[in-house]
Amino acid sequence: MRPSSLSIHADGTPDATDGSSKGSVTVTDFPGHERLRGGLRGELATSTAVIFMLDGTDLSSQVRLGGEMLYDILTDSSIERCKGLAIGCSKADLKVAKPDRVRAALTKELEQLRTTRWSIGMQGEEDTGRPNSFIPLGRQGQPLDLVVDCPCPLTVFTCSVKGEGLNAVRDFIAGCFE
Repeated sequence: MRPSSLSIHADGTPDATDGSSKGSVTVTDFPGHERLRGGLRGELATSTAVIFMLDGTDLSSQVRLGGEMLYDILTDSSIERCKGLAIGCSKADLKVAKPDRVRAALTKELEQLRTTRWSIGMQGEEDTGRPNSFIPLGRQGQPLDLVVDCPCPLTVFTCSVKGEGLNAVRDFIAGCFE
């Protein structure tokens, strides 16, 4: 994997998942900046799998900021054909960066967004004129359960650049292309 840097545009790079001769996949780093969110739909339309990363150093603000982008991902109809969605939390060596805690915090934030958008009649981008561009998140009248209500297989993991900390990322990618 290539070193990452702060980016203001999507950066696609071919990358072998395990160094074998099975082939390679293109890994695209799509920035989470709000001004770039318009390009997300195009990236999702061509994605086989999605890895959504949160910074484990400040999980509470990451969940708030990333929740809206994750909501947009989960309600885009392209996600239904994806082989998987992984939610990763970096800095696994920190106490707050634990899969159950990440999943619970995101579920709470997504439920709040879902309730708010239902109440103001703004479920995704239904008014785009494009058929089937939006899918509802969750089951009406039921509390959101991210594991059950995710429109594609969901994995939540923590990772770290220290030691073998990126194995979860590699394993997820390899699993989506088996």
